[in-house]
Amino acid sequence: MTALAWSLFVAMSARGQTVAVQTEVVGGAVSESALQSGLWHALQERFGHEPLLLSGEVDDAVDTMVEHHLTTLYRVELSWDRELFLVPEGQAAAQAPTVAITEYTLERGILRPTDEWTTWGAGAVYQVAEPGVERGPLVSLPEIAVQDTLFTAVSPMSRPSWRGEPADLVRVPVVVAADEEYRAFYQGGWYEAVGARVERASALLAQAGLKLEIVGYERWTSPDGLEGMSGLLRHLAQTERTEPNALRIGFTQQTRLELSGVYEAEDVGRAHQPGRDVVIADQAAPPQHQPMWDVADEGVAVAHEVLHALGAPHLNHQNFVMSETKGAMVHVIAPSSRRIARTAAVTRYAHWDAVVALQALGQTAEGYLKDPDLQVDYIVQNLALGPGAPDPDRASPQRLSALTNLAVGRYYLELATDDPTNASALRERAIAHGSAALVERTAGALELLEALQVVESKAAESLLGLCRRNTMGPWSVDCPTE
Repeated sequence: MTALAWSLFVAMSARGQTVAVQTEVVGGAVSESALQSGLWHALQERFGHEPLLLSGEVDDAVDTMVEHHLTTLYRVELSWDRELFLVPEGQAAAQAPTVAITEYTLERGILRPTDEWTTWGAGAVYQVAEPGVERGPLVSLPEIAVQDTLFTAVSPMSRPSWRGEPADLVRVPVVVAADEEYRAFYQGGWYEAVGARVERASALLAQAGLKLEIVGYERWTSPDGLEGMSGLLRHLAQTERTEPNALRIGFTQQTRLELSGVYEAEDVGRAHQPGRDVVIADQAAPPQHQPMWDVADEGVAVAHEVLHALGAPHLNHQNFVMSETKGAMVHVIAPSSRRIARTAAVTRYAHWDAVVALQALGQTAEGYLKDPDLQVDYIVQNLALGPGAPDPDRASPQRLSALTNLAVGRYYLELATDDPTNASALRERAIAHGSAALVERTAGALELLEALQVVESKAAESLLGLCRRNTMGPWSVDCPTE
């Protein structure tokens, strides 16, 4: 592949940062990552800022700001007011988050404070417990209180001097499917509800150079009694599709979730990895229901599952969108997840050449995915959902890496399984690619060749049966001799 073709294929979003941000948390039950994430959402949604999050003291930010051509720094401090709200005796007490923001301007290598403001926010209400007994949340979570307060606190900030749509964002077509429980909860506003969540997810996915675009809506009837989120995902995948090539995101309220402080216990989404179906469970659960929180948190869930559908695996880090569990809202997509998703999206929705797509998928799989089975699945499934089988003459085994040869062999194996009438020709191609992968990918290649023997046997039996049934019919089949 030429350097130009590769750069066109995997070029990341040109969107740049507009401001630098430092954060500090003093006391309370909210982590630094929760503050950063809530702040990122507030700046992104209100002003289109792309904050560059920095650690350390004010002066530590100078070199990084110069490197990224930034002139504005916001230092945000979150602390908790110790005064109790005036509430009926013996019912509840609360602490309120205080958000103090100082704006600095970088001039000749020195950061000078230019403005500051403080916002005292809504309280996180707690049950009053007996002495020595830990108090638990009653009405809202500290993160919700911070989210609300941050949206108010950033109001004095100025908008960035520019806000453009990068030309290289890859459009990912999305069909939204809302089940009957979801539509009943939001009534006629369900279009706006799902749209807000998809839009928030799209803002996150811009880091990977992706843009979600809703191209259709489906009214999904989700049966009762299915086996949780996995059962809902399987049912959605089996329903008829209105847009065959689009990614479908199903929103459901069938799986009731209670909003709690233990996010690891919440099951909010499922996706086939890679695949083209995603299910998201709506988290609106009165009396805790907070519309702004739902949009922010579920937007992260949508982005997480879309990345799965494009082939990105979980990461063992709670501060990334692809973390398996999370302690707060997260907003950063790791570089490896960006590359995996971007390559897959270009393959499916923006590429014109199956051979180039195959090579790009192979390089990304080898560079960013560790599990051998996931490497092959990533290549095969995304290739199948994109331009399809490459030209045999151009994708000859001698021109491909061992991994891509193994993936192409798997691809032809799946075709042979689904198309017994052409299984013999497909099997020959698969054998050629599998044999070419033997030296470097011995285990996978042997498994492929063994599977091909089974397919050939089944294909012969199926073809003989087809001939026997249709010899006297209106069309004829060239039957092999037994």
